[in-house]
Formats: sequence, C-alpha cells, structure tokens
Amino acid sequence: TVVNPEYSDVEWIDGYFKIFNERGIGLVKSDGTILQEPAYSNIEIVGPGLLKLLYLSEFGNDVHKYWTLCNDSGIVSDRRYDEIGNVSDDEYISVIYKGRKGYVDKLGKLAIKDEQGNYIPVPDRFIWAENFNNGIAKVWNCSDFYFDEESYSYVDRNYNQILLVDGNIITTEVKIDRIIYNNSERCNDYIFIYDNKYGLLSESGKVLIEAKYKRLEYLRNNLYIAYISEDGNFYSKIGIIDNREN
Repeated sequence: TVVNPEYSDVEWIDGYFKIFNERGIGLVKSDGTILQEPAYSNIEIVGPGLLKLLYLSEFGNDVHKYWTLCNDSGIVSDRRYDEIGNVSDDEYISVIYKGRKGYVDKLGKLAIKDEQGNYIPVPDRFIWAENFNNGIAKVWNCSDFYFDEESYSYVDRNYNQILLVDGNIITTEVKIDRIIYNNSERCNDYIFIYDNKYGLLSESGKVLIEAKYKRLEYLRNNLYIAYISEDGNFYSKIGIIDNREN
C-alpha cells in the first residue's frame, strides 16, 4: 500500500499524493513516504520537485496565513511569504513579503538584483532587502523580534553597514553591525549597534557615545533612554542621557 486508506481524499500532483483529512492537506511521496502531515489549506507545484504550502488558521477575527516552500526533503526554509510564484527560467522564484516583491532560490535563500539585473544572494542575517541602486541596498535585520517597516538600514555591495546621510555615504570612526535610521527623522544623530551594544553617531560619522549600552532609545530634545545590563539581567538599570552622555 502506497497511501494508507485513512484519508477523506487523495489527489495525484506531479509526483506526489495530496492527502486530505479534517486537519487539512498533507503530502506523500510516490514511494509512500509521508513528506508533510495534513495541516495545510492548499498545496501547489511551483517547479520540478518544488511545492508551496499554504498555512491558514483563524481565531475569531485573527487570521494567520502564509506560504512556505517545500522540496523532496521537506520544508526548505523557515521563511514565510504572503505569496510564492513559480520557478522562472533563471531558476529563481518570485515572492511577496509584507507587500514587497522579491526573489528566492530553490533552497529558499533570499536574493536581490544589482543594477545590471544579476541576482545577488542576501546573507541570512537579513530578513528582507531591496535591489541595489548605485551600489547601495536597503535591508532589514533578522534580529528584530518582528518585521518593522521603520527598522531598516543600508549596506554596500559587500553587505557592510554604511551611514547614509542625504544620499551620501559618510565614513565612520568605528565598526558597525547596524544603524537605526528611524531615529534620525527626529534628530540629527544615529543610534548604531556593534557587538550587541548600542552607541550614537553624529551625521558626520563622529562617535558621540561609544557602543556600550544594552539599548538606546530616543526620547526628546537630544535626550535618550539608556539601558544597562548587569548580573545577567536583560535590563537592570535605566537612565536618561543626552547626546553627549551627560
């Protein structure tokens, strides 16, 4: 027996059996191996040996919905998308995430395009990125607890973080893992992160506060909330400092 007679329905799609029960739709390989237990609302082929799975749950007015990629070995990536297209002639797949269009390869790795239309792999530390323009790409970090439209930064072609002020790359005095740009809309300073510690840069790239705080948050009028971690506590001390650390 390839598929046990325990399902409400079975369908054949391009080398796989779709299995149905009260929990949803699952997937069985042609040799009878269960690839995905029934849990999905839809399963479609996007290319040879590659499928997309739709997860949908509803709790009152709360609807949780996403697509994910699956191959002959199982789920290819933990990344989730609003939509997933078919494999194109160039072997990439168009995806939509939070309303943005992008691309992934067959292993679910995110890619963006350079100015010539070539695909450039995106490091896993970024949850999303936009295509390169004049050697600069806008990116969002995976370290965020959730995707925040305003939590973006900029990188060069080697995916190094850069300070971008009025379209110009500003040389900085220190190493940077990330710059928080939404702060700069309210003042002329830039919070930066290095080695999981927060500091502050001026718009000229000068270090105003070295990276040493557990977190910095803009308050008002050049004042910042500074968080310090001691004895393993996430936040053990909180204070108010200005942009000169007074």
